[in-house]
Amino acid sequence: MGKHGRRIIGHSGIYLLGSLLARAVSFIMLPIYTRNLTPADYGVIELLSMIIDLVGLLLSLRIGQSIYRYYFKYDREEDRNQVLFSSYVTTLASSALGMICVLAFADQLSAAVFGNGEYVGLLRLFSLSMLFQGLVETPMVMLRAQQRPWFYLAASIAKLTMMLGLNIYFVVYRHLHVEGVIYSSLISGAVMTLLLGVYLVRSTGFCFSIAKAKAMMGFSLPFMAVGALSFYINFGDRYFLRLFGGGLEQVGVYSLGYKFGFLLTFIAGDPFFNVWDSEKFRIHKEHKNPPVVYQRVLLLYAAVLALVAVGLSLFGRNVIMIMANREYWGAAELIPVVCLAYICNCITSYGNIGILVKEKTIELTYGTLLAAVIVTAGYLLLIPRFGAMGAAWATLLAFASRMFWVVIRSRRYYDMQLEWARVLGIGAVAGLIWILSDLLRSESIYQSLMTNAVALAICVVALLYLPFLPADVRKEAKSLLFNPRSSFIRLKTLVGLKANGTV
Repeated sequence: MGKHGRRIIGHSGIYLLGSLLARAVSFIMLPIYTRNLTPADYGVIELLSMIIDLVGLLLSLRIGQSIYRYYFKYDREEDRNQVLFSSYVTTLASSALGMICVLAFADQLSAAVFGNGEYVGLLRLFSLSMLFQGLVETPMVMLRAQQRPWFYLAASIAKLTMMLGLNIYFVVYRHLHVEGVIYSSLISGAVMTLLLGVYLVRSTGFCFSIAKAKAMMGFSLPFMAVGALSFYINFGDRYFLRLFGGGLEQVGVYSLGYKFGFLLTFIAGDPFFNVWDSEKFRIHKEHKNPPVVYQRVLLLYAAVLALVAVGLSLFGRNVIMIMANREYWGAAELIPVVCLAYICNCITSYGNIGILVKEKTIELTYGTLLAAVIVTAGYLLLIPRFGAMGAAWATLLAFASRMFWVVIRSRRYYDMQLEWARVLGIGAVAGLIWILSDLLRSESIYQSLMTNAVALAICVVALLYLPFLPADVRKEAKSLLFNPRSSFIRLKTLVGLKANGTV
């Protein structure tokens, strides 16, 4: 590997760490929230965030999605600076429009989401955060485009540290509850916006281009409809749960369980697809027998997803009992269902190669529409009867329906020849072990931790010795456990990731 290759891998690792830190904020704050806020308080925060995110999604133009496309379209530094500054100004204008809309219609929004006007003041205060979300995104994209990984990482750490310190001050020390969380978000957002904004303007100068702004807006507009639909599928459950499923307390408990289930994406989804999203096309183009590679990678990935899901489902209960007040403990029951939903999401992203290769992306839209219809039915039928668990099952049914649609339609365009029987076998083993462990659950934290550790170890052993993974893969995986450094290259070759290799 040459110097350039090492630099790319090193920079990618730093950017990944920065992105993980940015997304880790909500998880790191959980012990503070669940020890100092009631479930109703936490539910209020979730619904306020839902309003701000939805308005931002509809009115902020999602211009950040177009920055890379147009930044690398030009070679001259002057043009690239115009792309960055035009994006920054456009984002400022659209974010300000969104904030004004929330301020103007705060009464109506509060009545629609909360059923009353009790939280109008908090909503108006929180609307200021809309100015900061987009204005932080553009400079952070600029840092990645300019290959400044350490600056990017430092900015991510600074924001995390600031958020943590401010939450401790306002929520723990000052006991300001929901208002304290909003203050923390606004102050940290304002500071980061100021620092990064000054850096961007000093780097680019004042060089707004109407033509480039229009081009980026035109590029970004189609993402708004799909984004809004996906937002509804992922976050509409909070609204319906407040409306039909027990009020703000249930929203708070559900949101905590959902976050633990969502950790599956954080741990095993995003890191994998950061590599796989480009690697899958290279394999399709260059490998002698792409389906063999796709089969093996899927089996290994399914094993990883199963282990992560079992681990989260088993130990999530222990973590919640340790870090949260008793009224939050019911969130643990939701974790396995949410984990299974996000496994479906990951399989959807893995099995869409035929759709992408043939550029039939309309199939993804159809799948998302199907999921939206099913999740709505689930919200209306399951939440009134089963509350938070009904919301979790509605999410699972929606994600599963989209998975089946995408995988089946993708196979029509290109058959990856995936071994679904083995994938189901892996899932069955993991599910059986989780069920047995749940039946043996103990109220003692110590005994529960020991039982869960044994159950997870049994799951690992079962996957290594049962014939769901290919024999040579299982052999190499065993070696990897005991000698990871020397085995990594062999494992990479074994699953077929080398384009010119044979399997």
